[in-house]
Amino acid sequence: MKLSKEIYQARRRQLMATLPDNTVAVIRAGELCTRNNDCDYEFRPNSSFYYLTGFSEPSAVLFILSDGTSHLAVLPKDPEREQWDGFRHGITGAMQDFGMDQAVELDELDDLALELFDGASNIALLMADEFLRDQTLAWRDAVSAKARMGAVAPVSLLDMSDPLFEMRLIKDSAEIEIMEKAAQISVEAHKQAMKSVQPGMMEYQLEAELNYVFM
Repeated sequence: MKLSKEIYQARRRQLMATLPDNTVAVIRAGELCTRNNDCDYEFRPNSSFYYLTGFSEPSAVLFILSDGTSHLAVLPKDPEREQWDGFRHGITGAMQDFGMDQAVELDELDDLALELFDGASNIALLMADEFLRDQTLAWRDAVSAKARMGAVAPVSLLDMSDPLFEMRLIKDSAEIEIMEKAAQISVEAHKQAMKSVQPGMMEYQLEAELNYVFM
């Protein structure tokens, strides 16, 4: 089951309604984590980022303006890498499939941040994300450095953790439907395991029964 892009758009607007006017919110998906050599762990996006976008590719960065306008920096389409790392939506998919008003490739991330921060009063982010906090301060300093050319840097950094986490606490009807479906799958998997169990079976054999139904 999959939520519609309209639901994610509504969440982004709802979040911005809790923040002061003329604020830019920024949040990132996170990065791939290397397991060994050139092998990475399966990627799982930051939960709050996914809650606002439904986008599950690594390295993506989302900016939301006070009017709910959304801008996403994403990995570029790369057929060769996609054979190894999986499908990428690219900038076209980010706009068409995820309801973004603008999408750029990651090599344009800095330019996008400076453009959106120029003239904003505040920047909102999850303060616990130290990497993004440091990067955001660097972007703000870069805007300040252009003051003689008329650029106006944001004054304040705001922590949007409380309003965002409060939103995530309350499940909407679409989320509840997905949770109920997941619970029913779990029920069926445990039934299958109970029907399959026999004296002397190994734990991994029961695990295979569970995973079969899950998949």
